[in-house]
Amino acid sequence: MPSYFVNWEIDIFDVANPREAAQQAFAHMQRRGTLATAFKVIEHDSNGEAVTIDLLEESMDDLTVTAIEEAIADDVHR
Repeated sequence: MPSYFVNWEIDIFDVANPREAAQQAFAHMQRRGTLATAFKVIEHDSNGEAVTIDLLEESMDDLTVTAIEEAIADDVHR
């Protein structure tokens, strides 16, 4: 069974140190209705070819417009 390197990125501004940046990124991922759903995935035994997987695109039928709007509003007010 293959293994993978999975990467998610976000820009975090105006924090005191790397730990605080990581904590804010983690909080962003945990928020209800988050839009943090896209990941770069590379199989360890591959030649480094990355695939982008967006879980939001795959599960759009499960989300309501209201949940998406709430997530955007949360981001705007932070």
